[in-house]
This record gives sequence, C-alpha cells and structure tokens, in this order.
Amino acid sequence: MTYRIDQFVKLIKAPIICNVNGEALSFTNGEELAAHDFEKKYFIKNITIEGRKAILNLTEKPSPYYSRDDKSQVEEWMKRHIEKYGKEPNLFDGV
Repeated sequence: MTYRIDQFVKLIKAPIICNVNGEALSFTNGEELAAHDFEKKYFIKNITIEGRKAILNLTEKPSPYYSRDDKSQVEEWMKRHIEKYGKEPNLFDGV
C-alpha cells in the first residue's frame, strides 16, 4: 500500500477483510492492515460494510515501468509509435 492509503486505513477501528487476488485476508483493525507488507502495490477499488466488518477490495496498481520479461508492452508501444510517426523509434529522435 502507499503512504496515503496507510494513513486512511489506520483510522478504521473495526475488523477488516481484504480481498486480494481472490484471497481474503483478515485483520483485527486498520493499524494491523497498515503494518502488513504486501508483495505488490494495491489500491482500494471499493469498500463495503458487512456484519460490522469493513470489506476492502484491492486491485493491483499497474506499474508505469516496462518489465524486461514482458516484451508485449514494448512491442505494443513500438506499434503505436510506427502508426503515429510512420517509422520505428530511434534513440536520437527529437535531438
């Protein structure tokens, strides 16, 4: 989670259930959730209250950086560049 979300979540005093990637994680309160280390960055998609528990549905925050393992992102960017400018990207374009 990010700093801003942590500050918000810490204010929740009720038990919390976080739905993350099809898995439900239980926390006694917001302090416990804010202290939890997630492997990836998430944002809160929505919040509901059910049976005196706060239900937070989290969605993975997309990375603005390209993955070296996932070449499809680079290939898609190159296709858009060729469509827009009519040529392949060049390191020296715009210099």
